[in-house]
Amino acid sequence: MQHIATGHDMLGGWIVVQPELYRYSLEEEDGGLVVRSVIWNYLATEVRWMDTYSRSVQVTE
Repeated sequence: MQHIATGHDMLGGWIVVQPELYRYSLEEEDGGLVVRSVIWNYLATEVRWMDTYSRSVQVTE
């Protein structure tokens, strides 16, 4: 998390762990978290965690 807070090693919204080898990005979208990664400029992943708890809880008065 230190890389995100300081902006160290960031390139266009991506955190570069090892140049030309591994980078990732974190974003909040639609109330959830999206993690994207690229390995060896070949394999790309995207994982989404949605905040289903807040959507399923109904507040009644």
